[in-house]
Amino acid sequence: MRWALACDDIDAAVAGARSRGYDPGDVVDGLRATPAGTLLRWRMTTGELASGLAPFLISWGDTEHPARSAPRGLTLEAFHLEHPDPPSLAPLLTALGADAEIKPAAAAALVARLSGPNGRAVLR
Repeated sequence: MRWALACDDIDAAVAGARSRGYDPGDVVDGLRATPAGTLLRWRMTTGELASGLAPFLISWGDTEHPARSAPRGLTLEAFHLEHPDPPSLAPLLTALGADAEIKPAAAAALVARLSGPNGRAVLR
């Protein structure tokens, strides 16, 4: 399980995280074509993540974010993290500038509450 944290200047975001004691990993380039043939380009970090709960950083540069052209219908109502030791994750999230709530739980999890035409759902 992984999640992304978008940033405008990924090099500055990585340098900032490192200066605050967390190394999000190297930055690599990515690209793919959509089914319609549009080429998407991005840069992202590749670091190993503690329990999968620290986000990787991603910068879309001049590429339009894919969510802007995705089919409409779902809305993210809420997002939080669950972990047996929430204080252990706080420094990582702070170093990355991630503003995500961490709730105590028996196991690590990403939790998203979505709403759409067929009602609400919680993804774990």
